[in-house]
Amino acid sequence: MSTCILVVEDNAPVGKMIQAMLTRYGYQVHWAVSGVSALATAASAFPVLVLLDMTLPDMAGTEVLNRLKTSRPALPVLVMTGLFSDPGDAFAAGGDGLLSKPFTLHQLAEAVEDFVGAPQ
Repeated sequence: MSTCILVVEDNAPVGKMIQAMLTRYGYQVHWAVSGVSALATAASAFPVLVLLDMTLPDMAGTEVLNRLKTSRPALPVLVMTGLFSDPGDAFAAGGDGLLSKPFTLHQLAEAVEDFVGAPQ
């Protein structure tokens, strides 16, 4: 069984790149382009990690983060943004880590493995 990761990213080229890379490494990837779709997917797909862009078209990333943590407090959420300059900002917002944009595929792979380990 593969490890399920939810990617919440409204920028299609970035989302496709993340999805392709994680799929290539053996993870099962669900991709949401809005806060509403992210919350619905998280409730039905039971991801073990969420990669969350903080700028979404329908709601603030902090609201999505808060609602994810309310429904599943132990679910790790890795914040992906260029808005925060310090990892402490991501933690203050309720996230479990920060992946500063722009990031490399190597940085993405390392960050994911830090939270869920290598894919099965």
